[in-house]
Amino acid sequence: ARLVERLLSEPPAGVELVGQILPVSFARSAATIDAALRALGARRPALLFSMGVSRMDPYFRLERRAGTRYHSTRADNDGVTGGELCFPDGERLTELALEPLAAVLERFSGQPVLLSENAGGYVCEGVYHHILELGAGLGIPALFLHVPRSELVAVELQVPAVRGLLGLTRDRSGASR
Repeated sequence: ARLVERLLSEPPAGVELVGQILPVSFARSAATIDAALRALGARRPALLFSMGVSRMDPYFRLERRAGTRYHSTRADNDGVTGGELCFPDGERLTELALEPLAAVLERFSGQPVLLSENAGGYVCEGVYHHILELGAGLGIPALFLHVPRSELVAVELQVPAVRGLLGLTRDRSGASR
């Protein structure tokens, strides 16, 4: 939440960010995303971007895909476990090339970056699947980044890395995201 607040108050130059801190809820996270997109009205985002906190990893993790089901048995903040939930339309993949994005994250953070094929099986899996599905329908790329816990990598070190990442996505398209 602190990282999102910092990015919204200090976005990369030339980038307009509109964001929400999502609830840790299988059901309410998607509804929050949908409401935020509706609130944009006629404005069209150039990128659907979401982040989650990695429980154990001391590094950034760019997610390539969202799988077909939740596999975590941990309950969300509503007391719901995702083990029985699945996505009927199958797995989704980002259309973005992750390697250049990883290089930027590494340069700005000095931290290792992993390219991942597994969004974690918890609420992040559902969020990523949802934004990838929305993006496919709207013709907008989507990206999910797991960030380290602030106890492992301070938010002050994470902010420039994510700013650099968002600046790169702007530079490649010529549009603000």
